Amino acid sequence: MIAFLKGTLEVKEPNRAVLDVNGVGYELSIPLSTYEKLPPVGERVILYTCQVVKEDELALFGFAEEEELKLFKMLIAVSGIGPRIALGILSKMSPAEFRAAIESEDVNALKSLPGVGVKTARRLILELKDKVGSLPLPAGAPKAAEAVRQAIAALVELGSPKSVAERAVGEAVKILGEEAKVEDLIRLALRFAV
Repeated sequence: MIAFLKGTLEVKEPNRAVLDVNGVGYELSIPLSTYEKLPPVGERVILYTCQVVKEDELALFGFAEEEELKLFKMLIAVSGIGPRIALGILSKMSPAEFRAAIESEDVNALKSLPGVGVKTARRLILELKDKVGSLPLPAGAPKAAEAVRQAIAALVELGSPKSVAERAVGEAVKILGEEAKVEDLIRLALRFAV
């Protein structure tokens, strides 16, 4: 498995890049978000990679940031989402925006992505809701959102069903306010988690 490539950028196009790594040209399919972060042709660059092997094809996908690679791998693990649709999603939405859409269950935002309809949007939410926590939070997202997420996860870990944990933490936020610490949210939410 090729984890990353470091070399000279030889070709830079919105959907592909070619890197010269010690005299070998590697062609990578890339999302538009990576294209926008690439330096001018002729400069050195590092791209994180994912190799996808199919019966009739061997493809290499490149990403400017590890978060993009992480999201790409999450997406292609979802039934019905292939590498091309995953690249389209990454071209339209950053990992942080995708995380926000999944956590808020925003079907409309997801179905606006290329290759994603209502059924696929719901499948993405269902299959990735518990996995997107490792992606970055959107810029400017309040720290409270992270505290709430951590408090819910802690209650679930202690045996509460997720719906009960979400309700209990919601009640705790109403009482303590949005800037409450995780520990305080958990302590108070435990009273409501019945």
